[in-house]
Amino acid sequence: MKIAIISPESAFVHHVRVNHTQIEVFHLGDLDTFTRLVDMTVQFTGVIIKFPAIEVQQVCECLQLKQTFPHLRLMVISPKECDPAMIKMLKKIDLTISLIPEHENIFREIEQFLIQLTTLGQAETILDYQLSIAGGIILDTAIHSLVKGGEIVPLPGKEYELMMYFQKNKGRFVTVDQILLAVWDEYTTPENVRQYVYKLRQKLEGGLNSKVLAHRKGFGYILLKEENNAYLNYLLG
Repeated sequence: MKIAIISPESAFVHHVRVNHTQIEVFHLGDLDTFTRLVDMTVQFTGVIIKFPAIEVQQVCECLQLKQTFPHLRLMVISPKECDPAMIKMLKKIDLTISLIPEHENIFREIEQFLIQLTTLGQAETILDYQLSIAGGIILDTAIHSLVKGGEIVPLPGKEYELMMYFQKNKGRFVTVDQILLAVWDEYTTPENVRQYVYKLRQKLEGGLNSKVLAHRKGFGYILLKEENNAYLNYLLG
């Protein structure tokens, strides 16, 4: 299990490394570094963030993190009192909040958070190679295939890499240029990318009455989340 601790101090990192040798801990300086690691396919189970104070900016950062990585477990630590309205907003994001300044109590809460992560990891071990796409479609990473209604649909070569890229960016628009940089090389043409996307859409949406992988001119392609909001519905017309 991997966790990231985003804090200028090393006390939390030292505590976890000494008491939980089975956990791989990444000590990071900011959220941008965390995002870059995830883009490099490092998979984290949880993140512990220490803020000097919790204000609107910190709430927005936590909200963006949970929207981008909805299955990520998040713990926020702040030694200062903050506006109750900020706390109320954070509690809606499904995370653990600690506003206790005493280190001993903070370590106790970190222990509780790590227990939750470990329990969660054990519960998901059996199916950690299966990713839910949409509408009952499963991406089986063990056999590089889609599973639709019991039918196995193979994704050879670049189709699988493309599917994994869309899954990693689920709910976000990505352009052809971004796909080229992430999945192909400089010798691949945009038209070749579009052909692969077309093939993948056929496999995803065949037999369905709804869109799974959509396109909007000027925005790019998007693997839709089942909880699409009105904004996305407007963009996709």
